[in-house]
Amino acid sequence: MDVSADGTQLFVRFADSLLFAPGSAVVTPDALELMDKVGSLILEAAKPVRVEGHTDNVPIRNAQFQSNWQLSTARASYVIEYLIDKIGMPPELLSASGYSEYQ
Repeated sequence: MDVSADGTQLFVRFADSLLFAPGSAVVTPDALELMDKVGSLILEAAKPVRVEGHTDNVPIRNAQFQSNWQLSTARASYVIEYLIDKIGMPPELLSASGYSEYQ
């Protein structure tokens, strides 16, 4: 966890291997409890949330994803949909970005 220099933003980072299997955009069953806990906390805060998807630097090309860009964006979108559908986050507070392996 980090706080921005001006104190207005909180950054919570999780290793992709904690949430996703390699090459997958679906959260692992073991990570669901963590998603529920974090989701409940951010729901309670009622502040805007930006979910950023990332990948490792191993090129991917399969039937589902043509690039790490697609995979990272799909991961962020999965988390957003989970927050909306399972946690009850208002969609207007959420946004998603995909960064592949570049950030």
